[in-house]
Amino acid sequence: PYLLNALSAAIPATLALFFIEDQLQERALAGGFLAAYFGAAAVGLPLWSALARRFGTIACWRQAMLLSIAGFVGAVLLGPGDRWSFLVVCLATGAALGADLLLPPVLLARVVTQRASVGAAFGILTMLGKLALALAGIALPLLSALDYQPGQGPSSSLPLVYAALPCVLKLAAFVALGRYGRQHAA
Repeated sequence: PYLLNALSAAIPATLALFFIEDQLQERALAGGFLAAYFGAAAVGLPLWSALARRFGTIACWRQAMLLSIAGFVGAVLLGPGDRWSFLVVCLATGAALGADLLLPPVLLARVVTQRASVGAAFGILTMLGKLALALAGIALPLLSALDYQPGQGPSSSLPLVYAALPCVLKLAAFVALGRYGRQHAA
């Protein structure tokens, strides 16, 4: 679930500036959108921590995944001038990012029982995050194959790769995490 989830975040991270500049045509607002996204993540961290203590780590992480999907799926429909709608996407997905940053290490710490394994386990988690970033690079040749050209304005393929594909990956992570939770609840 972690790799799928990390990949679902890495693809839009790779394409964010292309989406803001070409699809929304809001180059001047790129910094503000990124600040809103990361600001929402920072604000979300203590909220997800409190919710995880009350409702459980897996349940909260899955809810964050649904929040991310709900927030991001609308980006498929955005075009020039949809700055306020995209700000909502940034806030919702940023809030969900807080859970993505906080909850996987908590789950990992619970399953690693031997002290000598902790470093290796966190190293693997970090490696999976880096692998997701590397795999997200496939988005650029995929867009090229779909005839997207940076700097040419709105595209029908950019929203699909930027938003729809990550939603599918996030949904797959949601399902995989649910299976993991059922297996480890018994």
